[in-house]
Amino acid sequence: MFADEAQRRTAVGAWTVAFTGGSVAGPIVGGVLLEHFWWGSILFINVPVMAVLLVAAPFLIEESRNPERAAFDLPGAAASLVAVLATLALRARP
Repeated sequence: MFADEAQRRTAVGAWTVAFTGGSVAGPIVGGVLLEHFWWGSILFINVPVMAVLLVAAPFLIEESRNPERAAFDLPGAAASLVAVLATLALRARP
């Protein structure tokens, strides 16, 4: 998505800041929400964040498409199906 090296550095830096900030602020905000509201509030706090992202992203993020269409990954799909079915089978055991 970022062909220019400077853009790539900026994107990785922004991702790192967001990840680190979320790692620090997440437990604190979650604890405050649990202290003052019902437990579902820690799930619904993400709704306004996603609403802002869905509105802002088309204006802030440039369209990026690969001109060469990739073939369907049949071995990858089969491996994913086996993993999901194995997980379901393990969860269904008493």
